[in-house]
Amino acid sequence: MNLLKKQVDFPKAFLYCFLLVSILLVVYIFYRSEIVSQGQLHDKYSLYYAVSLMSVVFWFSVLKSSHKMRLNVVLVILSSLTSLYLIEAFLYYSSKSAERYKIEELVDTAYEKGVNYDFREKYQVISDMKKVGVSALPQLHPSYILNSSEFYDLFPLGGVSNKIIVDSNESGSYMIFENDRHGFNNPDGEWDRNIDWALIGDSFTQGVAVSPGNEISGQIRKLTGESVINLGKSGNGPLSELGALKEYLPKIKPKNVIWIYYEGNDLNSDLINEKKNNILIQYLNKDFSQNLVQRQTEIDNKIEKQIFIEKSKSGRRVIINALLLSNIRSILNQALSYQPNQMNQNNNLILLKNILKEADLEVSKWGGVLYFVYLPESQRYSTHINHDVYQNKENVLNIVSDLGISAIDLHKDLFLNYPDISVLFPLGIPKNHHFNKYGYNAVSNVIVSHVKNIAKTPIKDQVTKGVVD
Repeated sequence: MNLLKKQVDFPKAFLYCFLLVSILLVVYIFYRSEIVSQGQLHDKYSLYYAVSLMSVVFWFSVLKSSHKMRLNVVLVILSSLTSLYLIEAFLYYSSKSAERYKIEELVDTAYEKGVNYDFREKYQVISDMKKVGVSALPQLHPSYILNSSEFYDLFPLGGVSNKIIVDSNESGSYMIFENDRHGFNNPDGEWDRNIDWALIGDSFTQGVAVSPGNEISGQIRKLTGESVINLGKSGNGPLSELGALKEYLPKIKPKNVIWIYYEGNDLNSDLINEKKNNILIQYLNKDFSQNLVQRQTEIDNKIEKQIFIEKSKSGRRVIINALLLSNIRSILNQALSYQPNQMNQNNNLILLKNILKEADLEVSKWGGVLYFVYLPESQRYSTHINHDVYQNKENVLNIVSDLGISAIDLHKDLFLNYPDISVLFPLGIPKNHHFNKYGYNAVSNVIVSHVKNIAKTPIKDQVTKGVVD
C-alpha cells in the first residue's frame, strides 16, 4: 500500500500560530475596552486596536505568499525574537545585580552605624504581622492605578481607610503607619478639629522613611501646636495633588495650604504621565469632582481588589514580565516620554501654571492662603551645576511669582549652605532617598518660620489673587 507522505510546512505552521495570537489579541483588547471599561477608554486602546489589526492583516498576507517568502519571514521573526529575549534577560539580571548591590550597600552602611537592617520582603512583613493579629496592606502606588483599566470610572487620591499600611524600607526598618478615614497618613481625629494647615504633595509630604509623627505634618503639629491634615501620597504629581486639594479641603477650609513641589519628578515624569489620564486632567475644570469623600467604601473595595491582583501576580511576575519584554518596553517608554525639546518643556510649564492657578483660586474661595514649597533633589548637590537652570527651577519659581503665590525655596533657605546634607537622610545616604526625622524637622522649621513671618505682613486681596496673570 502506498502511503502519501506530505512534508510538513513548518513556516506555514508558525505563521498560523502568529495569526491566531493576533486574532486572540484583538478579542482581548475588545474585551478590555468595550466590556471591562464600558467603552470609556477608546483613546487608550485605539493604538492597540490598530497594531493588533495590522498584525492580523500582515500574517494573513504572508500566509498567502510563496513558500520561500514564508520561510524568510519566519527566520527573521525567530532570530529577532531570540535577540530580544537575550537582551531582556541581560537587562533583568543587570537590574537584579544592581538591586542586590544597593541592598548590600545599605546593609553595610547600617552595620557601620549599628542599625539592625530588616531583610524581610514587604509581603513577609505583612504575613508576620497577620500572625500576631495585625491586619495590614502594602502601599498601592498611583502608577498601578494610572495603568489599570479597573479605575476607568474612579481615580482614588487617598488609600484604604483606617488600615495599617506597610511602605518601603530605607532606614533599615519598614515604614508602617495607619491610614485615616480617607486613606492618608494622619491621626484620624485630626479631621474633627478646626484645621489650620493642609499639606499637598508626594512621598516626601506623606513622610516615607520615618515613623508616624516624624513626617512634615507631624513636625508642624509639634512646632506650632496646631492642627494639620496631610494629603501627601507616594507617586503623586501636580494633577493628583490638585485633585486631592479640590476633593478634600473645601469642607475643612484650612488657613494655610502648603503645596510641596519635588523637582526630582513632579514636572519631568509625573505630570507627563498624569496628563494622559482622562479623570485627572478634568480637575482643571472649575467644578469637576469625583465626590471621593462620599465614595470611600467604593475606593476601599477597588484598592483592596487591585492589591490582591498585584499580589496574585507576584509569584509569576518574573515569567510574565519576561514574556512581555517588560524591561525593553520600560526603556522604550522612557525614551518616548522623554521630552528634550523646548516646546514640550514649555507645554509642561504652562500646564503646571494652570494647575497652580486653579489651586490658588480654590484655596482663595474659603479665604485660605496657598504656599508653594520648592523641594530640591539631593543629586543637585553632588556636582557643579547652574542651580537656577537645573530641573527648570528658575522657570517654575517664576510661574509661582507671576501667580502671586508665596514661595518657599528650600534650596536657598536650607540646603545650599547646609554643612552636610547627608545627616538629613536615612543612613546618611542622600541619593534616591527620602529624609530621616532630622531632615523632615529641618524642612518643617523653614516652612513654619516662613508662614508665620508672612502672616505678619499684609496679604493682597484674595479675590484678585491668582486671577490676573
